[in-house]
Amino acid sequence: QGIRDAKFIIWAAVAWFSNDKIYQELLAKKAQGLSIRIIVSEESSNKTMISKLKNKEFDITVVSKWGAQQYNRMHDKFCIIDMDYVMHGSYNWTHTANYNKETLSTAVDHELVLKFADEFMLLYNSNKTC
Repeated sequence: QGIRDAKFIIWAAVAWFSNDKIYQELLAKKAQGLSIRIIVSEESSNKTMISKLKNKEFDITVVSKWGAQQYNRMHDKFCIIDMDYVMHGSYNWTHTANYNKETLSTAVDHELVLKFADEFMLLYNSNKTC
């Protein structure tokens, strides 16, 4: 619903993204002219969605794994809507997440939204190669 309510921008950083329903909502918002930025982790399960997003010219950033044997990964799960509120929790944008025990909170605290926006920009700017 947060994506549907967006009027200007959607910034999402999600480790795993394979949910086609969410993709369709983003596609509809992109067609309305919203500014949409997506950050995902470099995961084999994200490859299909990454290709779909790139094919539709979304602003997408893929965060590579790092550390010993490339074990470490971006693990964020949040979405900022219009800089008004942030949705965050354990919920990944996957079909499977709908059947897990997940958390998803919405915060309208402006200071908290700004902290998430700072984290988003840090991830975006330090990984923008794709």
